Order: sequence, then C-alpha cells, then structure tokens
Amino acid sequence: MRAIHIGIGFWLLFALLRWADWNNIKRFYPTMLYIIICKLLYEFIAHEKFYLWKLQPDFILNFFGVVMLHACFLYPFSGFLFLSNYPKEFDKQILHFLKWILIYALLEWIGFKYGTIAYYNGWSFWWSLLFDVHMLLFIRLHYVKPLWAIPLSPLSTLFYMLMFNML
Repeated sequence: MRAIHIGIGFWLLFALLRWADWNNIKRFYPTMLYIIICKLLYEFIAHEKFYLWKLQPDFILNFFGVVMLHACFLYPFSGFLFLSNYPKEFDKQILHFLKWILIYALLEWIGFKYGTIAYYNGWSFWWSLLFDVHMLLFIRLHYVKPLWAIPLSPLSTLFYMLMFNML
C-alpha cells in the first residue's frame, strides 16, 4: 500500500502556498463549506445505500482518516485553489476548467491504478470524468450564484441516484 492520499495532501499544500489567493479566503469560505457538505453527504448516502466509488485506506490512514482528509482538506482546498485562480476571460476559463478536469482525472487514475479508490455498482473512470466536469461547474456555480447551486444540488444528486438505482 502506498500513502497516495498523504502525497496528494503535500502536493496540494505546496500548490496552496504557491498559488492560492489567501488574502481573499473569506470570499471562498462558503463554497469550501459547500464542498465539505457535499462530500460528507455522499459518504452518508453511500454508506446507507451503496458506494459508487470508495476511497481506500492505506498504511497510514484508516477509512475514516481518508474520508476526513479528503472531505476537510483535499476537496475544499482544491476548490479554493480552483476558484482563487479563476480567470476573467472566457477562453482562459475553458482552459482553466480543462486543466482542473485533467488534474482530478490524473489523480484518480493514479489512485485507481494503485488501489486507493475502488469503483462499484457500474461506476467507472469515465463516470468520474463526467462527475469532475459536473463538480467543477457546481463549485463555480455555488461561488457566483449560491442560491442557484443549493436547490440544483439535490436535483444533481437525484440524477446520480436514479442512474445507479440507489432509490
């Protein structure tokens, strides 16, 4: 077993120290909380029904530790980094989205290859790629229009629950 979760954490910490907009973190804080809530809600729903993807423990962190690392640090702070470098020009926004989709996809591919994430019940890397697009769009939507993102999020969740027979 490898400590990929911790390795991603160190990479993110370096990236945060280098590129994050710490002067304006208060602007991003509500969206960071939204990301935490979404991750923990997935864990609750998946634990009650069944997982589509599940983070796997390693020799340093047990399952709870891995979930908490991702929910409270990796996801919200990668969202903070994504938002704090969001460009104003439309063509640069597209490239920014593509860069972050690639980052998430590459990290997941590495995680899948080394057994730190597992897929269940019809989920696959391709569904994760679609989900990355979806997730980044919702993170941005929550940041600019939270009153749109909040009611659309349960509809989004319902889509995945219906697609994968979780209801």
